Amino acid sequence: MSYMLEIRKLRKQMQQAYASREYKKASLLARKIIQIYLEQDSCKSMEYAGDMHNLAVTLDTLGMNERALEYYKRAAMLKKTIAGETLSYADTLNNLAITYTAAEDFAQALECHKEVLQIRKKKLGENHIDTIHSILHIGNVYADLKDYETALKYHQQALDLARNTKSVPFLDHADILGELGADYDGMGNYCKSMNAYEKALQLNEREAGTQNFPEMIWKLALAEVCEQAGHFEWAVDYCEQAIAVRHALIQESHLDYANSLNALARMAVKAKMPKKALECHHKVLEIVEEILGKEHLFYMDTQSQIGVDEAMLGNPQKGIELCTEALQQKRTLMGYEHPQTAVSLMHLGWIYETTGDYMKALQAFRYALTIRKNALGRYHPVYADTLESIAYIFDRQGAYEAAASYLSEAMQLRRDATNQDEAAYMQTIAILAKVQQRAGEHTAAIMLCEEGLQMQKQHHGTHHPRCADARIVFADVLTAQGQYEQAMEQLQQAAQIQKEMLDEDSPFYLDTLEKMAQVCVKQGDFRAAIHYFQSKNDGNFEETPKEIAKAAETLLALACCYCMLKEQTKAEAYYKEAQEKMERSGIGQTELYQTRLRAYQAYIQKGKSPFAQVNTENGRKEKRRLRHAVKMFSEIFAQQSKMEGFSPQEFSRNAMFMGDVLHRLGKLEDALSWYEKAEKEAEGMQYVLVSHRMGKICMMLTDWKRAYQKLTNAKKYIEEYDSVKTELYCQILGDLGDCCDGMQRIKETRRCYQPYYRLYRELHLPKDQCYIKRVERVSQILKDEKRYRDAAECYSELALVIRQTQGENERFSKLLLQTAACHTAQGNQKEAETLLDRALLLGSQAGRKTLAYGKLCDKIGRMYAKNESWSRAADALAAAYDLTLLGEKCLTRAGRMALLKALQNLEDMPRYEAVKEGRKMQENA
Repeated sequence: MSYMLEIRKLRKQMQQAYASREYKKASLLARKIIQIYLEQDSCKSMEYAGDMHNLAVTLDTLGMNERALEYYKRAAMLKKTIAGETLSYADTLNNLAITYTAAEDFAQALECHKEVLQIRKKKLGENHIDTIHSILHIGNVYADLKDYETALKYHQQALDLARNTKSVPFLDHADILGELGADYDGMGNYCKSMNAYEKALQLNEREAGTQNFPEMIWKLALAEVCEQAGHFEWAVDYCEQAIAVRHALIQESHLDYANSLNALARMAVKAKMPKKALECHHKVLEIVEEILGKEHLFYMDTQSQIGVDEAMLGNPQKGIELCTEALQQKRTLMGYEHPQTAVSLMHLGWIYETTGDYMKALQAFRYALTIRKNALGRYHPVYADTLESIAYIFDRQGAYEAAASYLSEAMQLRRDATNQDEAAYMQTIAILAKVQQRAGEHTAAIMLCEEGLQMQKQHHGTHHPRCADARIVFADVLTAQGQYEQAMEQLQQAAQIQKEMLDEDSPFYLDTLEKMAQVCVKQGDFRAAIHYFQSKNDGNFEETPKEIAKAAETLLALACCYCMLKEQTKAEAYYKEAQEKMERSGIGQTELYQTRLRAYQAYIQKGKSPFAQVNTENGRKEKRRLRHAVKMFSEIFAQQSKMEGFSPQEFSRNAMFMGDVLHRLGKLEDALSWYEKAEKEAEGMQYVLVSHRMGKICMMLTDWKRAYQKLTNAKKYIEEYDSVKTELYCQILGDLGDCCDGMQRIKETRRCYQPYYRLYRELHLPKDQCYIKRVERVSQILKDEKRYRDAAECYSELALVIRQTQGENERFSKLLLQTAACHTAQGNQKEAETLLDRALLLGSQAGRKTLAYGKLCDKIGRMYAKNESWSRAADALAAAYDLTLLGEKCLTRAGRMALLKALQNLEDMPRYEAVKEGRKMQENA
């Protein structure tokens, strides 16, 4: 057995090498040990299994996962064969499971960890530290699988057991709390995530101080969670602390440190802390200059970033100079068409945008777009980013159709990309929905909101903050369309999620309360608005100057609400408090504060509604934006020959956008003139879009013949070259129907409205007021043409839409009657009577002694009589007759005749005689 002495000697050397982090040497020694076993044909012992385990550990440490898995498996199998399910077998199985996790074979990892847990529970008990570690590992694997709820259950179980077990070190408690923080983060419960990470840090700092890896990792995690919860300044603070720990712990290169500082700067920009960002970028610049020199790309990029920081700090000219210098250096070093040149162009464009020089910003973005398209391709994420930057320029100028066009292209590219960035795609959807709403594309905006909400539910669940974000976007669109109840429903659900998952002091939750208050204002419910404004104010702890200024804004909104309620004493008190707080903030009056202050003063001085004043001011701003947009497009056309790639198709597109802006300004003739220019150069679907717009403008100008021609051209083009199963084709059918109706071509109107109505339903488009109006019109046409079956279908659809959007109101009842009349005309007595019964029941809810109910009874009674349903007719008409005797005059002459006929058919002669003589029917009872 002399070979065993050699093995023990080598084993000791291997352990020393491993402890000294000489992992390659340790692995070679472990292999030598295994070779000795093989040479001696002594491979069926626990010692051999243990040495195979050790070899697997060294391979695992070196990142050789496949080889490590092989030896762990062999060691585990041998241990189980020789000694059964021992703790030693469990230890090897545990390492095997961890290696499976590293190899992302989570199913195998779970199977192994669960077997280890059962052995340890049996051998050691539930409260042993190794058992607790097994529970922790299982939770970790579920977290890797993104099954955060299951992971949370295991991690919470591990924490509960650790707290009840004195032998578990507090640092292990901290580790488990850190995992809980990650679980809550994955679930979107950022409030509980922050709480768990903070507790982990407290334990770690108490037991091990602040200069260690867990401290760094958890502070970075906290920075990320704070960012997602909207606490950007906290995020900057934690990120800065984490970088300080990292810099102290790791002998990292200066460039690694520079990258960390860049990450901190990005966070500071998000937190609107440009001074902090500038400070970080200057440090980066010093490091880069010292190591790489001024001619390096890293230096030029940092110089551009400093230019953006300077612009954010109110020094745009300095920012332009720095960015221009970096741009020229890049062009000299890499050429004019290099993607890095496009980066500096984007920075320069953003600075011009902050100064309000949108034309120069647009030029920079367009040049960057061309470079990125040629160098990287249309499906690269930065190409879509550039499209969005161009869209923002148009959006800020009021050219919403142009913005929507660029955003639609960006969205489609993100959707079709091989490696789709889910978060970026959903963000584009949200932005596009708002822009489409502003462009008047209400149906498209609603559909996008629904798509975005469904995607968030699918990816994150119904109770995640991102789902709340999607609901808020949906609410914004609904509010703009005047659908206040539906908007409020979305906001309430979003607020509930945010209150639980982000906490009541989250800026995102407070912003949602602001939106809810604004919806209440639009509804005229100022008491409810006060409630939400007050709740927002209560959640603002006013710890920073910005928060104090926000409190002043909210207090001024409360003052305006009390003005509308004629409670002047309270209004004045809130106004004075708002003024004091804004002065105390020391940052000067914000734009929102100034708007509300002017509105409040307009009420005090002239008695004007403060909110009407705000709306008027917003309208003026919108017109100013539109006039700037006209100027911008005029400059685009003036510089057409100088702008690279400005093709006839691009001219057509911009001419159409110019027409859109002029249309929005109410200059219809000018808009039509630009549409005509666009039409001459238009091709493909661009031609359809221009023709459609021209048709709508011509209708507004009552040039019905030309409108009909343009809309027909658009319709025929789609039928020949594109799909007719689209929202655009549906819109064109509807507009063509409106045109025919304007020309009083009734049959053609019906021929357009009917396929419009069916396609609208087939595409599941949202039922807006335009849809309701058109279906109501085609229903009447069909009824007049005695096409009762089709008319009944349309009236039924209308009744359903009204019930869903407005409830079972008077309009709903009237539609039931219209539908019943169509069924009666077809001889469908049963269906007609069911609808009439329902309408009569709804009418009675407002009171059976009212004139409205009496008139309804008269109408329904006559319809029952037409169906020869004499008993129902008699009851309904008798109610109208009784009210008429009381002076309400709700029974018509036709109703009286129908009542007499019903009583005669029922052979109720006493009541028949009473009605004939004009007496109360109960006198002859």
